[in-house]
Amino acid sequence: MNVINFSGHPVVQRALVKQFDQQAKLVDAETMTRFRSLVRADTELFGEQSSTREQTDI
Repeated sequence: MNVINFSGHPVVQRALVKQFDQQAKLVDAETMTRFRSLVRADTELFGEQSSTREQTDI
């Protein structure tokens, strides 16, 4: 079974960014800084991870 990944579609990306921007206003700066640091550390340790399931980008 193939999993269709719509996250790369421009309309989906714009909606996700808009939603994140709205939600980010509710998150304090210290929490956002910690989250970004965690993501950066994870990427440095493990690199960019792709899903283990077969995906098809549209």
